[in-house]
Amino acid sequence: MYIQLKFFLIYSTILKENWNALHLLLQKTLQFL
Repeated sequence: MYIQLKFFLIYSTILKENWNALHLLLQKTLQFL
């Protein structure tokens, strides 16, 4: 149970970081349009 929780926290952190990068990329792309 504890291992699953730790894995979930790591996974959500990675997902959040990727989403922030994706969001920045989207903003930059919209500026060029």
